[in-house]
Amino acid sequence: MDGKPPKTVLVVEACDGGVGRHVLDLACGLRSLGHNVHVAYSPRRLADSFRQRLHSLNGAGSVLIPMRRNPHPSDLGSLQRLRKYIRQQGPFDIVHGHSSKGGALGRLAARGTGAVSVYTPNALVTLDPCLGPVKSRALQWAERWLAGIGDGVIAVSHEEYHHALSLGLPQDKLFLVPNGIGPISFPPREAVRRSLGLANHHVCAGFVGRLVHQKSPALLIRALAEVAGRFANLRLLLVGTGLLESALRQQASSSGVESQIMWLGERPGPQIMPAFDMFVLPSLYEGLPYVLLEAMACGLPIVSTRVGGARFLIQEGYNGYTVPPGDAQALAQAMTSLAADTDLRQRMGHASRQRVRSFSLQRMVNDTTCVYQELLRRRDRTRSQRPADPVRP
Repeated sequence: MDGKPPKTVLVVEACDGGVGRHVLDLACGLRSLGHNVHVAYSPRRLADSFRQRLHSLNGAGSVLIPMRRNPHPSDLGSLQRLRKYIRQQGPFDIVHGHSSKGGALGRLAARGTGAVSVYTPNALVTLDPCLGPVKSRALQWAERWLAGIGDGVIAVSHEEYHHALSLGLPQDKLFLVPNGIGPISFPPREAVRRSLGLANHHVCAGFVGRLVHQKSPALLIRALAEVAGRFANLRLLLVGTGLLESALRQQASSSGVESQIMWLGERPGPQIMPAFDMFVLPSLYEGLPYVLLEAMACGLPIVSTRVGGARFLIQEGYNGYTVPPGDAQALAQAMTSLAADTDLRQRMGHASRQRVRSFSLQRMVNDTTCVYQELLRRRDRTRSQRPADPVRP
């Protein structure tokens, strides 16, 4: 390096939810530090909010490269297009892939270009407890092989870091950089609750996320069914859409809790969170969920399964409770404790707001640049140790 800020391309297929947000937060932060930032992204899971925010990044380069979420023959074409962009717009110092597909394509595309390749899984897929043994072994092998050709892997939580070690990923290539958020302007609680038709006596448990297998919303409805008989004033507010919505509505109906659920569809979480009295995350696995950070910033007590980052963000009995994944009874018990005690909710909510201050966006960006600098130093040190080419006659 010659002292100039690195030239970086961020590669992402999942341009929705937390992964898309992470990429754009990082892009904005790197730009503010003077980095030359490019974003290679896919149209297949492209949220409007991602596209709008990307276009507002004045001076950042971008390229649209179709990518599929799962392995597919078209991956070869995506790889070729990415390599072409890196050659034409480079040389790049950093190729930083995000989530499984972006991480795989980014590391393969960086080979032979002189760029350092970095991968942020944002929840390694091998964390999924429902993977069958054959698929699990295949994915573990893929993660080890790709880690071998890449330069660094950034875990966003202690759980993800230690899981990566258990897969056999080299420790000298592993780094821990928890997610962080910037200041959030939440609307007034009274106005949000009034717009939703909620009365003062309603106690609201809230969920924000995709209605998909990973987030395990069915577990939340099972827990509600156990609690509902005791708390007729309890309401579950579900923010998000997904493939499971129809099945979840049928589950709610058959469980007799349909009248206590509000299906709010796709909305920005911070615009609805002030209406909540507690935030509930029933996921099977996670990296470090942005929704937990947002809920804490909103001053909410948290009930979460013990998934990536949750045990780091939540101090048991201080700002919330954690329960085993898949345990509806334990989830219901934690929700009951909060639903029954207004003072406890207020105390834990205040503690959440205090604790989230340690997870700032600026800290996340600074820590990521430290990883870049370390990997670039390693690259330059390796180059300087190579023997000179022999003089040819």
